[in-house]
Amino acid sequence: MANSIVIEGNLTRDPEQSGNGPVKMSIAWNQSVKDKATGEWSKVGHFFDVISWEREKVSGAGLSKGTRVLITGKIHQESWESKEGEKRSKVVIVADRDGIATSLPFVERDTPDW
Repeated sequence: MANSIVIEGNLTRDPEQSGNGPVKMSIAWNQSVKDKATGEWSKVGHFFDVISWEREKVSGAGLSKGTRVLITGKIHQESWESKEGEKRSKVVIVADRDGIATSLPFVERDTPDW
């Protein structure tokens, strides 16, 4: 079974790195959704955390908030327990080696690709 994802969107914040850890960033992707009752189209935002171990490549790419990127990678689920004892989890995209492309042309779409 394959575990891979390809997603295109805009960075929601500047990439961050502390020490020898991975570079952390967040990407937003807009989905066009048609209201069944009215037939009107609207956009719904989706947000994903992304990590990359390619520190030099990411820092040299000039990535910043708003940069349009194409990310290829693997899906990883992180789990933890909150201070209140509640179990929490989130899905993180772990970028593949050479899994971040920039300088993508912007294409506005009125309808979904599928």
